[in-house]
Amino acid sequence: MLAPSETHVCEVYFADPEQWTNFPMLPAGEPQRYTVRAVYNASESKESKQYGVWNGGIVSDAVRVLFYKTK
Repeated sequence: MLAPSETHVCEVYFADPEQWTNFPMLPAGEPQRYTVRAVYNASESKESKQYGVWNGGIVSDAVRVLFYKTK
């Protein structure tokens, strides 16, 4: 649970097939540039109604990142 204005940060491993589907396979050698943004959607549920939890969606700004294959 987050209080108003509180944040939560977690590490993300984009190329991990256990966490993501359809992530492009990175070629060996040259790094690849992608534009990435986070999209979060929270759907209404019985519990969210019961506890007055926020429901909705939010989208981050787009960021250009450089991906490279380490193995």
